Amino acid sequence: MEYNLPSQIKTELSNLKSKKIISIKRSFLTSDFEDRELDVRNQDSDGPLELKFDSGEILHIISDSERFGIDISFTELPEMGEYYTKAVFLNKTNFWKNYINTPIKSICILQFINELNECPHEFAIQFIFEANLGFQVEYVVDDMDYFDQLRVQPVIIKQETDIITISL
Repeated sequence: MEYNLPSQIKTELSNLKSKKIISIKRSFLTSDFEDRELDVRNQDSDGPLELKFDSGEILHIISDSERFGIDISFTELPEMGEYYTKAVFLNKTNFWKNYINTPIKSICILQFINELNECPHEFAIQFIFEANLGFQVEYVVDDMDYFDQLRVQPVIIKQETDIITISL
């Protein structure tokens, strides 16, 4: 399976503008699936996320602990092994129902750059929709309770100075 940094596939990501997400699936680390409440688990767990679009394109996003960021593949979500659940459809959850069948207006890649301007970490990707809704999928490390996970959350408009957005 080939994974890329989001900036390596800017053209492919840009082609998703105006398309609609029609299906969302996610695999979970088994302990997250068993130990967390439904809404928390669906948005803040270790495990990859798959988005399927009305064009038939599929992409999935995984955490990359070596680069403290995310990687993307334009393929179906693979089986993740014995420590993960089988992929679960999330289309009808309270969070995701806001984004189903809504055209994407823009996609942004978020990077964190250290003081030496070395090795930028592409830690998140934002999907903004025509209905002024949005979410981002971000890599989170060193959470107090859990390490190395993907967090999905509504987009926060304010951006700090140490975050660079690459608009597509």
